[in-house]
Amino acid sequence: MGKLLHLKTAPANRAALIDEYGDIERLRREFAPTEKRYEQLREEIKSWFEASPADKEFIEKGARYQLTVSMRANARIVDIAAVYKKLGLKKFLRACSVTLKALAEFLTEPEIDALASSGRTGARSYVSTPLGLPAVPALGRLPGNAASGPDKVPEAA
Repeated sequence: MGKLLHLKTAPANRAALIDEYGDIERLRREFAPTEKRYEQLREEIKSWFEASPADKEFIEKGARYQLTVSMRANARIVDIAAVYKKLGLKKFLRACSVTLKALAEFLTEPEIDALASSGRTGARSYVSTPLGLPAVPALGRLPGNAASGPDKVPEAA
């Protein structure tokens, strides 16, 4: 990918960055159905090995591909009660965070609303809109991006 530019980038360079962002956003949108299917297949395959021994690797074969399923990775799990006991209430509350999803298991929506606050502190969205200029073909080559090849856009056939 191209060199990342600082927020105070000159306007001409900002325009190039915005155009590169728009091209990549378009490619992501076009790829979204494939990504969704990939995740569906991955979840199905994952289910095949849920009850399998954690320390075993598996190899499955299709007609065109071989799939290697690794042994489970090591994961660290925190004993919440022991953390509370070690830190005490004040430090424990500073260290903890509770998700709305976790609360939904125990509380109704109105109860959650009474406990939660909201404000404009969340993420911003960034949506690019074509300006009517010819789009870069979906070949992964972006004009002005040395990492993607020469600064040329293939001519239309």
